[in-house]
Amino acid sequence: MRKINIIYSVLLAIVLQSFSSVAHDSVKLRVGLLSPERPPYYFVDKASGEISGFYIDLLNAVTEGLPVELEYKVLPQARLREYMLSGKLDIEPGIDQTWRREKVEVADSVFTQPFMQSDEVLVFWDPNWQLSQHKESHACGVNGFNLNEKYFPKRTHLLTTEYQLLQMISFKRCDIAQIPELIVDYWNNTHAQQLYSGEIISSYQLRLRLHKKHEGMLATFNKNIDSLIQADEINTILKKHLSNKHK
Repeated sequence: MRKINIIYSVLLAIVLQSFSSVAHDSVKLRVGLLSPERPPYYFVDKASGEISGFYIDLLNAVTEGLPVELEYKVLPQARLREYMLSGKLDIEPGIDQTWRREKVEVADSVFTQPFMQSDEVLVFWDPNWQLSQHKESHACGVNGFNLNEKYFPKRTHLLTTEYQLLQMISFKRCDIAQIPELIVDYWNNTHAQQLYSGEIISSYQLRLRLHKKHEGMLATFNKNIDSLIQADEINTILKKHLSNKHK
């Protein structure tokens, strides 16, 4: 029994050391978010600069009780990916592993277990739009985001953000777009003009991407994510932000 206790103590010390080289100090984890914002995943208050949203509450829940301090940086995608490689950022939330397949990114990244599935749908303004019309439709997308090639030829008009994309749909300047169903739900919950969505055309497993140097944190993060899933806490957090319009 004494031998087992000693082994347990050693393992516990190793886990704690992953979070801090000095027991009473906290580790600052820099979290990268795509600019400018992606409601309901995260919002940036234009007056105060304060960041809130689903990812922020999720990360707070995952790291609750751990000696870490979260610092958020909102950056363009190219710079965010560069900073993750160089170690200037520590976490990139809401990433499917297939989105970061460059050789250097694979080598310098570790991923948690999925915390949710993101289903992407075709969204359109015309309630009578049919899937058979997609070849004749004016399609739009977000620059740097994956598109299902079956529905989006090279002529697709690319925009900067998902909010701009939905605005273009609502203004009838685009006929269809591919977008996470969650973002369409948020739009319809917070705008008088409703948009319509069709069947799911792509699905992704969203995870926390950590820089390789934090591999020692992975087991603890996964354990906490699993606990949140089992308690249905992630859905609770998500519903809160889907129903609240950001000011």
